[in-house]
Amino acid sequence: MWLLALRCCAALKWDLTLIGKFGNVLTLRSLFERLLKWAFPEWQSEDILTNLLTICSMVDSSSMSEGGRFAAWLYARWVVGVDIAARFPDPLPRATVSNPQGQVDPNLAQAEALKTTTANIRTLTESSICILRRFTSDTSFFRLGLKIPLKECFESMTEDPPLQPVFVSSKQTIPSPRFDRSVADVSSEALLAKTHFDLMCFEFACGDIAKGRLSLGQVLNHGSNAGSNDYASIDSAALEGYCQAFGVRPVNDADPIVAPVTEQTPAILAADNERKLLSMIGRHLIEKTTSSTQPSTLYIDVTSENVVRSYLALLGVTNRCLQYLTSIEAHLARFARVIAHQMTTLYSSSGNNRTITAAVVQYLCANVPGMDAALRSQLPSDQLQRSNIRIVDFVQRAIVLTPPPQPGAVAGLLSGGNDLWQLLLSYDSAEIKNLMLRIVPFVVPARFNVSMVLGEEVLTRVAAGPHQEYITVLMSKLEQLAKLGKIGAWQTTVNACGRELGPLGNDTKVQTTFTFEALRIEVRFGV
Repeated sequence: MWLLALRCCAALKWDLTLIGKFGNVLTLRSLFERLLKWAFPEWQSEDILTNLLTICSMVDSSSMSEGGRFAAWLYARWVVGVDIAARFPDPLPRATVSNPQGQVDPNLAQAEALKTTTANIRTLTESSICILRRFTSDTSFFRLGLKIPLKECFESMTEDPPLQPVFVSSKQTIPSPRFDRSVADVSSEALLAKTHFDLMCFEFACGDIAKGRLSLGQVLNHGSNAGSNDYASIDSAALEGYCQAFGVRPVNDADPIVAPVTEQTPAILAADNERKLLSMIGRHLIEKTTSSTQPSTLYIDVTSENVVRSYLALLGVTNRCLQYLTSIEAHLARFARVIAHQMTTLYSSSGNNRTITAAVVQYLCANVPGMDAALRSQLPSDQLQRSNIRIVDFVQRAIVLTPPPQPGAVAGLLSGGNDLWQLLLSYDSAEIKNLMLRIVPFVVPARFNVSMVLGEEVLTRVAAGPHQEYITVLMSKLEQLAKLGKIGAWQTTVNACGRELGPLGNDTKVQTTFTFEALRIEVRFGV
C-alpha cells in the first residue's frame, strides 16, 4: 500500500499542493516518513528528528544517494508547507448532529489528532529550513543535480516473485522502491528557484520581509534561466502575488535597460544635458551614501553642494531639502559657507555665471531668514565688493509670541466635548455604540475610511441600517489604529468587531479576511 500511494504521488509529479488535497497531515506524515526510511535504510529504528539533523550535517557532501537527496529535499519542503498552512486559522470542527449517548465524536477526535500532529510536525521546521538553506548553498548538490523518481520506481509489487523459496520474515519478501529505475533530471536553476520559492513563502508567513525580498530576488534570478520543468514548476499567479506584496516587479515585466529612441531623444541626450544628468546621478549616489554611513556634517556639506549646483544649473530644489539646510543654525552656517566659496570665484567666471549666482543669492536672502547674516560672516567686505552682489536682509525669522499650550489644556481638549467629538476620539466599542445612539441623525464622517480588504468581504454582507453604520465606524477605527501602530488596541477592536457581527463573525471567509487584513497591516505598516 505504501508503494501504491507513493506511485500515485509520482504520477502527480510530486506536487505537494495536489498531494495535500488527497490526504491530511496524518496520512502524509506516515507516507513521507516511510519514504525517508526507504531512502535511508540505516535509520530504520531512529527518530525522524534525529534523521533530519543528520541529513542537515550530510547535505554538503556527495555521500548521499540519489533517493536520499530527493527524499530529504521533498520532506523538508513538506514540513515548511505544513508550518505555513498552520499559521492560518482552520475552520472549526463540527460535532455530529445526532449523538444521544454522548460517545466520543469522531469528527472532534480527528480534528484534535490533526491539531496534535501538526504541532509535532512544526517542531521540525527549524531543521527543515536548515536543510533547504544548505541545499541552496551547496554547490556539489546542484552539480550532481536532483533525479526525481518516476512511478516506475514503485512497481515492485507488479514484478514476478522470485522462484526460489524464501522465509516470510526475509527482506526479499518485503517490496521496496528502486530509486534508480526510472528518473527525471531537473536542472540546478529550476531546483534553486523552487527551493528559494519555498523559503520565501515561509519568510513571508513569518513576517521577515527583508529575507523574503532577498529570496524573491533569487527566485526571479534563477527562474528566468530555469526554463519549463514539470517537477519544479512555480505557480505564476502565486509568484505574481508575492511580487506585488513585496513591491518587486517580475523579470518579464521589468523596464528595458535601454530606453526606446524617440524624436526628442537627441535633444535630451545632448552633450551638455547628458553631462548634467550624470553629475546629478553621481551627486545623488554620494548624498545617499553619506547619509547612511558618514557623520551628519559630511551629509550637510554634500547636500549643500548639490543644492548650490542645482541652482546654478537652473534646476529646481525641493522645499523640504531647503528647509533641512536652513532650519538649524549649524546647517545654515555650513550652507552659507558653500555659497560663499562659490561667490569667491565670481571674478574669474563668465558673465552668465555671475548673473545666475547673484540671482540665487538674492532669492535665498529673500526667502531664508538669517541667510544674509550667515553670508556676511563667511565673506570679508573686500570680497563682497569684488563680487558686486548686494546682500540685503529681506526677511526675518518669525517670532513666536504665543506660548505652547499647557499639558492640562491638551488633556482637557482630548477628554471633553460633545458626542461627535468623543466619537472621533474614542476607540472603545461600547462607548462608540452609546454615542451613535445619542447622535440622531447619524452620518458616518467622511474621513472614516475602511480597508478595501474588509470592505469588500464584510461590509457588503451586512444589511443596510444603523448596524452597518456601527460596523463601518469600528472598521474605520481599525484602519486608524493600524496607521498609529497600536497593534494591541487593533486586536482588541477586531475581537469586538467579531462579536458585533454575530453569526457572520464565525463565517470562515470572514475570519480568513481578517487574517489577510492582519498580514496586510504587518507588511504595509511594519507593526
